Amino acid sequence: MAGHATTAPLARRGDWLAQLGAAVPGCSASEREALARSWRTAALGEHASVAAFARFVLDLLALGAPPELLIAAQHALAEEVTHARLCFALAARYGDEPHGPGPLAPGGEPTSRDAVDIACSAVIEGCVGETVSATEVAIARDATSDPVVRGVFARIAEDEQRHAALAWRFVRWALAQWPELRDPVARAFATALASPIVPDDGAPDLREHGRLGGRERAAIARAVRDEVIAPSASSLLAARTAASDASDASDGRDLLAPVR
Repeated sequence: MAGHATTAPLARRGDWLAQLGAAVPGCSASEREALARSWRTAALGEHASVAAFARFVLDLLALGAPPELLIAAQHALAEEVTHARLCFALAARYGDEPHGPGPLAPGGEPTSRDAVDIACSAVIEGCVGETVSATEVAIARDATSDPVVRGVFARIAEDEQRHAALAWRFVRWALAQWPELRDPVARAFATALASPIVPDDGAPDLREHGRLGGRERAAIARAVRDEVIAPSASSLLAARTAASDASDASDGRDLLAPVR
């Protein structure tokens, strides 16, 4: 899930590269360097999300979650592996050396977490982080003129939308099982929505190659928070929930609306 802080170090290796098989469009040496660096950073973030979903699978088992949620989380984990491979391949497309992830050190999370910890993590990393990420990727997909990057983003945007929906679905299920989670979940949403968004002015603005500038990414995050996440959270928390099997709940996408 988005928001996982611990990333692996870079390693010189080629086994994490997906097959793209297309020529690189014309760009300057400095642009190639910036793009390679940006895609390596993105790849390490996607790789870290593999660990986040692995943890989420264990969390679901600990909570006695229904099989539908476990299957969806396992699919999401596999999709994050694919995302990392695609991003490492794009980095190699612009850089001179292939890279992949080195060993991922433990992130320092507690080995045992209760329902409050798990639900609040899902709010921050999934309901907020993945929802913002899905929108950002969709906008980058539409901005790029590179057909290879557009194809990669089309795949990632669809998957991230599904991952965001899974987080919302899980939180709704958890609230149905444990109504006392409502206050901590509300606080987690409030904290995430109130946290400052600082533009990364060092991020390259290479929209035609699929890499949005820091100020644009910050503007997207603000819009998604205000127009999608805040009203969706209000709807979720206001709804009267009753304990139910996850198969009886919708897939969570009804809580999300695109940013216009």
